[in-house]
Amino acid sequence: MAERLTVSAIRTLYEAIAETDKTLPNFNEADFETKWYVMELLRRDILGIDSDEGAGDGKTIAEQLEELRTLIETNLAYDQAGSYVGQPAAGLKLFTVRATRSFTLPANCSGSRAGCAVAPYAAATFTITKNGYQIGTFTFAAGMLTATFSSDETKFAAGDVLNVWAPSTADADLEDPDWNFKINLEIS
Repeated sequence: MAERLTVSAIRTLYEAIAETDKTLPNFNEADFETKWYVMELLRRDILGIDSDEGAGDGKTIAEQLEELRTLIETNLAYDQAGSYVGQPAAGLKLFTVRATRSFTLPANCSGSRAGCAVAPYAAATFTITKNGYQIGTFTFAAGMLTATFSSDETKFAAGDVLNVWAPSTADADLEDPDWNFKINLEIS
């Protein structure tokens, strides 16, 4: 009869075998309990159970998948950037992008950035629209090179259009505005 091994002993053997020739021992030469320990070791690895924890500890695969989905959804973002070289004329449309998939522009454009090469003399407010309707703004305060955003969370479907418009009054100093929206994608 083959030697009975603990989970940690099996892990040590498995790692030694894997390092030498990447093969597992022949199961025909091991007793049932050793086979069970190998299967238990694999199950524990899949579920993230430490060898010191009991067999019922750890998370189910469904719980792990849900955690992974949540992690992906909260970090699934891409940047949609634009810029204008020079001094934009009053009310000029500076940027257009048509959505190819569903996404959400978060409240106050969280994670987004806007800047300019030359700060405005007076406050300069750029308008953000969805399908022609204002959904938010970003504003450069007088003398500031970075802007602050103000918007509600807005969902876009494929085909919706996001635009950025220059301030309704041109600023004599403002030059080279740029923006980068952090857009949250949706898993479909």
